[in-house]
Amino acid sequence: IPTDESFVDGTKRIAELWGTDTVILGLSGGVDSSVAATLLSRAIGKQLICIFVDHGFMRQDEGDEIESIFSKMDLHF
Repeated sequence: IPTDESFVDGTKRIAELWGTDTVILGLSGGVDSSVAATLLSRAIGKQLICIFVDHGFMRQDEGDEIESIFSKMDLHF
């Protein structure tokens, strides 16, 4: 289990690797992409652009719920 210190070191390393480049992340609203978006946002801030595409195969109003949740977070969504 990573400690808080190793997490901070990891985010610093990610920020170093990306430099000032912009990162685009496909955000499905599932656990994997949501965690990736949160961790990347902590590491590189507004360099991260999250894109959500409602492909039409989600449950009723699920796309709206995902948009509502992620638009409240400090993400470029």
